[in-house]
Amino acid sequence: MSAGSVLAVVTAALTTLIGVHTPAAASPAPPPDPGARLTPATSEQVRMAETLRPLHRLAGAALTTGEQDFDRYYAGTRLQPGFGKVEVFLTDTAKGSRFLTALRKRDPGADASRLVIKPAKYSERYLTAKSTLIMARARAGKLPFAVSSTFLPPDGSGLAVEVPDPERARRALAAEAASADAEVFDEAVTVVRGERMEALGGRVDFPSLAGAGLNIENDAGYACTSGLPFYDKAVRAYYVLTAFHCYEALESVGTPTHPGLGQVTGVSKSADAAMIKVVGGGAPEAVAFEDGLDDEDGGISGKVITAVGNTAAGALVCHDGFISFENGKGAPCDWEVKGKTQWNLTAHGITYTAKGMRAEPKSSAAVAYHGDSGAAVYTLNGRYAVKGVGMLSAGGGCGTGSCKVMAFVNVGDISAAFRSLSPMVYDQAPLDGDATTAGVPRPSDFAEITAITP
Repeated sequence: MSAGSVLAVVTAALTTLIGVHTPAAASPAPPPDPGARLTPATSEQVRMAETLRPLHRLAGAALTTGEQDFDRYYAGTRLQPGFGKVEVFLTDTAKGSRFLTALRKRDPGADASRLVIKPAKYSERYLTAKSTLIMARARAGKLPFAVSSTFLPPDGSGLAVEVPDPERARRALAAEAASADAEVFDEAVTVVRGERMEALGGRVDFPSLAGAGLNIENDAGYACTSGLPFYDKAVRAYYVLTAFHCYEALESVGTPTHPGLGQVTGVSKSADAAMIKVVGGGAPEAVAFEDGLDDEDGGISGKVITAVGNTAAGALVCHDGFISFENGKGAPCDWEVKGKTQWNLTAHGITYTAKGMRAEPKSSAAVAYHGDSGAAVYTLNGRYAVKGVGMLSAGGGCGTGSCKVMAFVNVGDISAAFRSLSPMVYDQAPLDGDATTAGVPRPSDFAEITAITP
C-alpha cells in the first residue's frame, strides 16, 4: 500500500457515527463505504510526521516534567517545527539547567539538545487557577457579562478571557472596581473578543446526513462520533469513548452496523467524556475500528493507534469526525494546537466546565462540524500509525458550516477521569514496509497501558 493512502486508511479505520439505539427499530443497512471520498495523505505529510516524531517525544517529556516537577515555574511547551526546536517557558529561567536534568531523567531517549528555555511572566498553575475561578463564576451567572471561553498561551504571557462584547465587559469591570470580579480580572487577565463555544453534537435532521442510514431513533435526535478504545483489565471489559454532552449514563448506544453496541456506564463532566461498555462479548474494534471500511487493497483497518499521549502547542492534529468525512472533506489534518483552554457546556439540564486544548485551522482543509463530537484527535505517528492525543468536544464560530476554533480534551485527563480504564494501543502495526502483512485486529492483539506516554 502506498504512503499516499495512509490518511484515508486511518480515517476509514477509526470513524463511525454513534447514536441511541431503539431495540424496536429495524436495523438500517450500513452506509456506503466512505473511503473513496477521503483525501489521502500526501507524501509531504508523511515525511513531516517522521520529521516531527523526535519533537513530539521531546515535547511530551517537557510537558510531564513541567507539570509534575516544575509546576511552580512552568508556563507551557510549544513545538517550533520550522526550526526543529521545542520551547519551554519558565517564570525563572535560572531553573533551566535543573529542568533539563529532570527531563533527561524522565526520558533519556528524548533529544534534549532541541530544547530552548524561554522566559514567562506567569506560571501555568497560576493562570489555570484564575481560569477555573472565572469559568465557575460565569457558569453560576455571577459575572456581569457572558464568557465564551478562556485561553492560556504556552508562553505564560497571561490569561485571555474570551467574551462576545469586550467593551461591555470592560465597562462592567470598571464600574465594579472594588468587587471580587475586579480582583480576579487583574493585570494577568485580558478580556478579548472570542467565538462562542458550543458542543459539537449534531442532529440527524439536516441535509448533509441524508441517506447516511443512521441508527438514531431517540427523541433528542443527537448523534456523535465514536472515539478512542479503552479496556478494563480487572473485569476484561472493552469500552469506546465519546462525548458526555451527547449521551447520559445508562443510555444504550448503537451504530449503523452495530445497533446494539453497548451502554454508557461512566461519565465525566470535566473531561466531557462518556464511556460506552461494549456488550455481547464484543470488542471495541466493532466501532472504533469499523468492519467493512478497510482500504480496497487490504488496508490496515484496526492497526493504527500505536501510541497515546498529550500534545503541545504548535502540533498539527487530525480528527476522525464522522460528519467531516461524510461531507466529503476527508480527514482534517491541518488543525494547529494553540494552547490550553476551558469552556462551559450545557447538556442534560446542567452546565459544566470542560478543559483541554484549543486548535485553529492552518488551512481550509481543517474542518469540524456538528456531529464530530467524541471523535479521536490524533497526530500521524509514522507511515502506518497514529498517536491518539484526545477527544473532540466543542467548536467556536461554527454557524452552519465548519468551526473556526476547535476544542479537544487531552487523553491524559480522560484517563485520569476513568482510572480503572486504560487506553488501548495496537502493538503489531508495521511502521514501515507493506502494511498488508499485519493481521486483522482481535482483542488479544491490543496491549492496554497503565500510563500516558509522551
